[in-house]
Amino acid sequence: YFFAEKVVLNEITLSRKSYHLNTMIRSSIQMLKKFFKKRESTNNDLSIQIENYDPNDFYSPLNGTLISLNNVDDPVFSQGMMGCGIAIKPKDGKLFSPVKGKIQSLFPTKHAIGIVDERNNIEILIHIGINTVELNGELFETFVNVNDNVLPGQLLIKFDEKKILEKGYDNVTMIIFTNIRDENRLSNIKYGEVKAGEQILKLL
Repeated sequence: YFFAEKVVLNEITLSRKSYHLNTMIRSSIQMLKKFFKKRESTNNDLSIQIENYDPNDFYSPLNGTLISLNNVDDPVFSQGMMGCGIAIKPKDGKLFSPVKGKIQSLFPTKHAIGIVDERNNIEILIHIGINTVELNGELFETFVNVNDNVLPGQLLIKFDEKKILEKGYDNVTMIIFTNIRDENRLSNIKYGEVKAGEQILKLL
């Protein structure tokens, strides 16, 4: 009798422990679901919609003023040593994907990112600021990783464009097509004020 009673008590104890463990696991799962749902929602809120996306067009990754690459105060970019391209003086600190493609590279200092356009395998380097590598990632926050597939308008990087200037750096952002050497392949460039997601040129 006493042996049977002991067995029953042990089963009750184990059952209670199992119940509490299951409760803790369910609670943890719910918390994780809420966390990732909130994170996903936040990232989606920060992304933009590009309506009527045309794979033959190239869209602005920033809000700001589009200028000629020749006007950038860095000969590595202005002389086309890294390829043809354009530059934008940013109005805010959000960088979006201009194309549907794949993240090819992401600098550890977070100031530059490389994307391969899935349509035509054109390689795009977006470099935020001049000599901003010296900031060692300060003032930058990334939202993607290498080998991620990205959509047009998806948030890539956030940066503090005002503090970059306060620290004495130019925040002009270069968009370089590293495997294009013929400037004539960039047509209908819309210089001046541009909005993120706006069509700004055609690639021939």
